[in-house]
Amino acid sequence: MVTYFLIVDSCNKQQQFKMIFLYGLLNDASTSTNNAEIKTNSLSQEVTFPEGEINDKTPVVFLVGWGGSTLKQLAKYREVYLQKQCIIITQSQQAPGQHLLELPDAPVKQTRSYELVRHMAENKLTNNPIFFHVMSNTGFHQYRNLGKTLMEQNRKIVGAVLDSCPAWFNFERIMDAFFELLRAKIPLPRSVLYCFAITDGNKFPWPKLYLYSDSDTVIPSASVKASIEQAKVTSAVRSHNFLSSLHVQHFRDFPERYLQECTTFFDSCLEKHFDSEKTIQQCKL
Repeated sequence: MVTYFLIVDSCNKQQQFKMIFLYGLLNDASTSTNNAEIKTNSLSQEVTFPEGEINDKTPVVFLVGWGGSTLKQLAKYREVYLQKQCIIITQSQQAPGQHLLELPDAPVKQTRSYELVRHMAENKLTNNPIFFHVMSNTGFHQYRNLGKTLMEQNRKIVGAVLDSCPAWFNFERIMDAFFELLRAKIPLPRSVLYCFAITDGNKFPWPKLYLYSDSDTVIPSASVKASIEQAKVTSAVRSHNFLSSLHVQHFRDFPERYLQECTTFFDSCLEKHFDSEKTIQQCKL
């Protein structure tokens, strides 16, 4: 179990916060406060803050990496949102396929989500717009659990970028994952539960941008296209097919187009959010 302790030091009257994440850990873990970082056997998190003023309009971005990713590999994605003056919470899953070793609604996953949401509340981030950027099925399952928790707390989620995910696993794909990712036996009932978890995760009401490729052999484009059609029922959806890039390699192979897609979508989500907030305030007058 990981417990997060978030301390806020108000630096001046302009509410420029110096925020430091300190972590109390159980089991085998190592810590570093230089970059507000936590490392456990399977999960690493890093919190990055922009220069200048932080207030209730500062976006909070959850950047969730693919299975086997490192914080260093995710740094270039983090910089995209740091340029947008966001608070970025970066999560990397150390072990590929780790999400399949835990049930979709396992208590440990719910505890992680509730702890993070609680500390956001303690540090006056309850009214900040929240944005997701998640990669592969590992990131998608983290996104699903955290998204459900945030919705229960009526937080302001404005949008999500879904890079190389999700996969709709049929029985053949479950066996592919068995050999390709885990190299360990996957209990079949647990894998079936993940099929329902994926469809559940596509139904969130906020806008979504799906980034995928016909050349992805891990998450087939047909699977992402099926998710897009399902998501259209409950939310606004954008998508881009990079055609030739491999799994979670779209940014590497097409940096300019990737940045354009992400930043344009991010800006539109925030603009829609703040327009809506302005309308609500005017109606209250």
